[in-house]
Amino acid sequence: MSTWNEANQRNATGDGNKPQCHRCERSGSSCVWQAVPSGFRHGSSARYDADFADDQPWVPVGHAEFQYVDETADIARHYSVDLGSSPLASGRRRSVSFTDHRTLTDPSVLTLGQFDICDGERHFECTVPLRARSCPPLLYAIYTAAARHLSRIKKYYIGNQIQYGGKILPNLTPETALHYHNQCIAHFVSLSDHSREAQDENLLAAAVILRFYEEVDCSLRVQ
Repeated sequence: MSTWNEANQRNATGDGNKPQCHRCERSGSSCVWQAVPSGFRHGSSARYDADFADDQPWVPVGHAEFQYVDETADIARHYSVDLGSSPLASGRRRSVSFTDHRTLTDPSVLTLGQFDICDGERHFECTVPLRARSCPPLLYAIYTAAARHLSRIKKYYIGNQIQYGGKILPNLTPETALHYHNQCIAHFVSLSDHSREAQDENLLAAAVILRFYEEVDCSLRVQ
């Protein structure tokens, strides 16, 4: 009986008949076929510039309009957040810029880590800013406390404007914190009739941050 190498060599030049080539069949030898590795071809051989036949059937595609309805508060929470408008200043409405919003949500502004003094997983510093993107009350609570923090410390002022991280925040004023505080309270009031919402972790975090703001704001008013 031929060895595997001899049979394999014969198959390399055999007639391609399977499962046993005619040569091995006549000699009574074992016919062992070498496994051919699978190959992948990059790209496509299709002709994208080819013309379709005149009788080519086409599937009609109609124009459809869709309207998304938020069935529950849980679904609505996952949509993008309306950042809202800025406070009224000097008798007219001014919009808070994207730079202002991005600065107010920077964890270093509010030092959210101070809320994690008993939490080794640092939820306030690491998780709360991410959840605020899809939870308006939590977002407005952060805006409230951060705006109050920046507007009450003199080192952040250059003239009458607030600067943080090397950037001027022209539309950030002491009234900004009050504006976002009212926005946050309005969200709390709208959810007050929903018992399940009252147990939401995001709302609890927003309440903690808002309470911190109220303590700071109250102490400053007393002084």
